[in-house]
Amino acid sequence: FFEYMAEKDLSLDLSGAVEESSEYTDESSDSQELPMKSPVAALVLGGRDKGTSYDEESDIHDDITLTLEFPDGKKKDVKCKTGETVINLKKKLFDEFEIPFSCKLSHEDKVMLDPLSLNDFPELIAASKKNEKTLLKITL
Repeated sequence: FFEYMAEKDLSLDLSGAVEESSEYTDESSDSQELPMKSPVAALVLGGRDKGTSYDEESDIHDDITLTLEFPDGKKKDVKCKTGETVINLKKKLFDEFEIPFSCKLSHEDKVMLDPLSLNDFPELIAASKKNEKTLLKITL
């Protein structure tokens, strides 16, 4: 194999005239310079108060009282924050009431997925702000 390769001429002939395209060069036939447009949409932060942090703006620290309905029919009010995730609620249920993590939480027949927060359920937050019952059902 090596003898065969040694007999072959593997050099590149770069002496041939290759015409360069002006597409990517600074030379331009147009006398007007057009500003380059970004392929990324501009980020507009209009209307945001400079003194407000992201946490304050997103209201993840607002208090909310949830009414939990356990599988046996008992109900219990639990206070938490609107930014609380479903998995954190399940941890609280496990720590305080020995409800397994495999339980499912639902609000108005909508199953609440673990990575979501209470803020991802606007009807739940709206009911809380109107001081209406915020019932979460626990199923095993």
